[in-house]
Amino acid sequence: MGASIDPALSGASAVFLVLTAPPRTAAAVVERLAAHVRRVVFLSSPHRTPHPFFQKPNPMAALHADIERRIAAAGLESTIIRPGMFASNSLAWWAPAIRVGEVVRWPYGAAESAPVDERDIAAVAARTLCQSGHVGGDYVLTGPESLTHAAQVEVIGDVLGRRIAFEEMTPDEFRSLWEGTVPSSAVEMLLAAWSAAVGQPAYITTAVADILGTAPRTFRQWAVEHAIAFTEGS
Repeated sequence: MGASIDPALSGASAVFLVLTAPPRTAAAVVERLAAHVRRVVFLSSPHRTPHPFFQKPNPMAALHADIERRIAAAGLESTIIRPGMFASNSLAWWAPAIRVGEVVRWPYGAAESAPVDERDIAAVAARTLCQSGHVGGDYVLTGPESLTHAAQVEVIGDVLGRRIAFEEMTPDEFRSLWEGTVPSSAVEMLLAAWSAAVGQPAYITTAVADILGTAPRTFRQWAVEHAIAFTEGS
């Protein structure tokens, strides 16, 4: 592993770290980074955020917390960026039904989140990586508004110019839907988080605007610019 990434790190002073390798490689990855660079911008998660949505047991959050500890122990200068729910999740969750004109069935329709546009996440990552002044920064990135699942589907329908019916799905139906395609730990994490988010306005920050100097994109803006993804094949 070390030999494979060493050439890419040659001459670098900072890296953007998104760990997609098996969790067992985390220690070796951080060790190799520390041998070559002095600064890391790490794509983590909002596991420190004092909001019920982010405080349920979450294996990915535990991994992120472990990597953050390793980065600190290695003496690396760090910037941590913590996106909440990605707006693009709706493509995997709801686009298949919307494309063929079916009812969107989903659990916890009243669960609220503040979807953040992936382009805003990328812009923050680039800015904090390439500009000075962000060492020690710890940024939770969110969209600008709290929306329920049902409201997000309604926004997509407005953008497409048609009403999209939304029906509540039970947690057990959701488990059956994703069985064999998504790890059960991830399914249980989502269900627990959504359950905790019902009746709780989403946690919203100004971090995107503070760093970029422009307001974060709304979910409606995201939907307008991705409308074709909800119509292709219909």
